[in-house]
Amino acid sequence: MSHIQVFMDNQSSATSNSKLDWWRDARFGLFIHWGLYSIPAGTWKDERILGIAEQIMRFAKIPNSEYTKLASKFNPEKFDADEWVKTARDAGMKYICFTAKHHDGFAMYKSDVSEYNIVDATSYKHDPIAELSQACKKYGLKLCLYYSHRQDWHDPHAGMMEWENQYDLTPERGEVDFAHYMKTKALPQVEEILRKYHPVDLIWYDTPFDITPEHAQIFYDHVKSINPDCIVNSRVGCGFGDYGTLGDNQMPARIMPGDWEMVGTMNRTWGYKSWDNEWKSSDELILALIESVSKGCNYMLNIGPDAQGSIPADSILRLKIVGEWLWRNGEAIYNCKPSPFIDAHEWGYTTQKANTLYLHVHKQNISHIDMNGIRNKVTSVSLLHDSSHVLAFDDSHNSIDDQHRLVIQLPEYISDVPASVIKVSFENELDIAESIEQDLSGNIFLPTYKSSCIKDNQYTQTFTEPSGEAASLNPESGSLVWKFKVNKPGSFIVQFKTNRHWRQDFPQGHNVKITCAEQTLNSELLQHKELRDITLHSYPTSISEVGKIKIDSVGTHEILVSATKLGTAQRHTITDEFLTDSLNTIRLMRLELIYCNN
Repeated sequence: MSHIQVFMDNQSSATSNSKLDWWRDARFGLFIHWGLYSIPAGTWKDERILGIAEQIMRFAKIPNSEYTKLASKFNPEKFDADEWVKTARDAGMKYICFTAKHHDGFAMYKSDVSEYNIVDATSYKHDPIAELSQACKKYGLKLCLYYSHRQDWHDPHAGMMEWENQYDLTPERGEVDFAHYMKTKALPQVEEILRKYHPVDLIWYDTPFDITPEHAQIFYDHVKSINPDCIVNSRVGCGFGDYGTLGDNQMPARIMPGDWEMVGTMNRTWGYKSWDNEWKSSDELILALIESVSKGCNYMLNIGPDAQGSIPADSILRLKIVGEWLWRNGEAIYNCKPSPFIDAHEWGYTTQKANTLYLHVHKQNISHIDMNGIRNKVTSVSLLHDSSHVLAFDDSHNSIDDQHRLVIQLPEYISDVPASVIKVSFENELDIAESIEQDLSGNIFLPTYKSSCIKDNQYTQTFTEPSGEAASLNPESGSLVWKFKVNKPGSFIVQFKTNRHWRQDFPQGHNVKITCAEQTLNSELLQHKELRDITLHSYPTSISEVGKIKIDSVGTHEILVSATKLGTAQRHTITDEFLTDSLNTIRLMRLELIYCNN
């Protein structure tokens, strides 16, 4: 079971944690991965190393005897804490999270626990965290610190599973004693950073994997015993933590219950890699921020400074553009709650505050917006960045189901790339019906986390990943069932939206069965379109068209989906080998009924 699922099962106490108030308001932060790994920058002995740059020690199998020599070369004379924090502030970020110690075991501050640190082991002799702490106070940002608690490839007692430094430490070390590592290095260093740089507002642990509940609780309680106001993320492990952190670059498919965070890269790595030029555009980053907040998540966006201490120019440019958009539209991000709707609209996403709804419109060239399910009366509609620009709207009320249909007329040109924000004010706090209905184009989107499961004529809960990312569909799991409303009958193309891990090719040989309106479709899932590049998301999404159905009547309808056969998929490894895996599930994100009326 993933740490995400374990945390979700144990998060009831976290949702009412008032110590998270600043974090909930902030919504946007800067992640900084900086360390010795910035020197090789993705290349070792003239060979470009696959895998994320901050783990080059692992992927290139670099012995400690060689890796530690990097410290003598580390002299980041261009590091400017003031400029880093000012860059974050100007980008609209409210906190920074800096890597105090990553998996390589090297401390990026003056540690009295271990001489393997930037002050004692390098010629630089400066303490970056001390300078960042002062800059955060100057610019009003919260200081948060990353600490790799479960892994330390420099310590013989902190290896683990396939991640451990077997090629260097294992033959010499004998019995592994993780408790010894905790007592002599990890816990003392966590205490150091909490006391040296007070106030530290967040300790960001990472990669808990096989940590025991006893050890995870010790790490969590240790922080609270030193600074009760310091919050801790869920990657401490085993259900502990004050809020949940999703997987790297993992955008949830649903509105997350409680407090969650999405962490994302600007390219394909966290630490600096000189040859990684697969940059996400500023538009993609802004839309990722909007989508994260609309789904109840903070967004922590990463930079990887180089060995000289400079932030890459491509990162600075993107942060500047994001900041300019937030300067105009920040009201629709900061201190906002997630969307009150089940799913995104075809034109974009929504966020909310009390009696205000913010429509983040990224679809271009549309004349109006049509929204159903609203139970409140609208008082005003305007552009957020220009409140004098009032938009015409119709707010008709259906007394049968006590819902309003809101139609907003859009001017010919409102573009605030990549998303213009419309502010809709209501008489009272928002009240939205949760039924699934057709959108403006007649399409119907059916997310798996809103489905039921029927097996042996019994309804059960759908097994959906905690992020709502996908439901596991296989011949033994039963059928997924959705109920939805149709107000515009006609023909629909049935599409499956599935995803997979980025190292896996699209599966071959999955077969499915769909039943709706007394019609049955049997089809193999073929990849007709890929929606996300792996530089944006670790789980690329595919669209598979499986046929057409016709729905003749207005009203509530039901559709059933089941897997009849599972296929195989090729998977490539870090060493560029290809393996063929038999699959035990179809990772179904949602079913889509695309209106075609022919």
